[in-house]
Amino acid sequence: LFLFRDPVHTWNSWQKKNWGELALFELAYRHAIRMMRHCRTVCDDTVVVSYEKVVASPESQFTAICGKLGIPFDTAMVNWKSMPGESQAGWGEGFKSRLGKGSDHESLGQSVCFCEKPVSLIIPERDVTEINALFRRQYDEICALAV
Repeated sequence: LFLFRDPVHTWNSWQKKNWGELALFELAYRHAIRMMRHCRTVCDDTVVVSYEKVVASPESQFTAICGKLGIPFDTAMVNWKSMPGESQAGWGEGFKSRLGKGSDHESLGQSVCFCEKPVSLIIPERDVTEINALFRRQYDEICALAV
């Protein structure tokens, strides 16, 4: 399963976390695209997911993902505070510990839900232009492959 996010917003997140230079981001994003394309050539079950589609329509996206993976869908998948067997606080802490220190999602709160949140860009306009020039066409192609 490959989850892709708009490259401008991904780079913006990298910058919020101080994760490195644009050249490193470019290398990482290109590598993710290459890995996804390679996996699709060797495995018919490769699932591609668009972060933006999940945020816009979590239940239908998780239903489609589960269908592609051959597993049953449960509404708790889109609102993790209702995960059975763990308290709300326990799920949040358990989830964070499974991600590990330094994860982009390490700061998650008591629960996680997929909902549209406005993204404030901290990156300069020149980075937006450069990222779009580098990846917009490829990202649009990836979105067309997504469940």
